[in-house]
Amino acid sequence: VFGYHGAEHKTINAYEAGVELTPERVQSFTLLNPRCGTTFLLIVMLLATLLFVLLGKPPFILLVLSRIVLVPVVAAIGYEFIRIMANLYHIPVVRAIMAPGLALQKMTTRPPDLSMIEVGIAALQRVLVADGVAQPLPAHVQTLVSSRQPMLRHACEYCVESEWAIPLCVYSLSWRMT
Repeated sequence: VFGYHGAEHKTINAYEAGVELTPERVQSFTLLNPRCGTTFLLIVMLLATLLFVLLGKPPFILLVLSRIVLVPVVAAIGYEFIRIMANLYHIPVVRAIMAPGLALQKMTTRPPDLSMIEVGIAALQRVLVADGVAQPLPAHVQTLVSSRQPMLRHACEYCVESEWAIPLCVYSLSWRMT
């Protein structure tokens, strides 16, 4: 799983750099991405902890209601924070602020092999098609890719068609395009 997470990052980084998406070219990119969901979760956790410590310990019903109402607000603030910081990532102070999230990513990613990167590329291609950013691959190319690597076809279907994987892939891309 960590290898596929690394493949996703490398593929997104290569796409954003505008290089041709081949496994060999994608392999040269970094495992880290400032807009990673792992960094997002760390930011949300820190913001929620800070906010809820400041709120103190209200009666139980207010405690539950405050969590229900404020967790989406904290998530939205975390999303905007990550998006803004990613756009300013070239500034050294911003890099220092984002360093804990990138350090956490080092625990959740591993260098992928070329077949894992093929899965990342295929999943990205399908997301780009779904978003209207790219045209579908010709049928003979899709068949060639699927027959060359059976794991690729299975993983791509899982990644693109499962309910939880689509938002993660689109999430990474939507920050780039806004």
